[in-house]
Amino acid sequence: MQTTKCIRGRELNLIVGRRYLAGRPMASVENQLFPVFIYDLSDGGRAVAEVLEGFDYDEANEFLNAFNDGATSWDGRVW
Repeated sequence: MQTTKCIRGRELNLIVGRRYLAGRPMASVENQLFPVFIYDLSDGGRAVAEVLEGFDYDEANEFLNAFNDGATSWDGRVW
């Protein structure tokens, strides 16, 4: 079953009970826009579940911090 949640103004429709981690490419150029990837970690892999486009550096970091809200940034979240 999927459900929709809103994280920092972005709606995500993901599968309930699965563990997800948000990430972005490394910064290489100022004023660059980044995609943010939502990875499904539930089966021991790193399958891309969702791609969100158009984040600047600070927005991407704020979204990652809000999404990956575990004790460490690598915990991600269970949807």
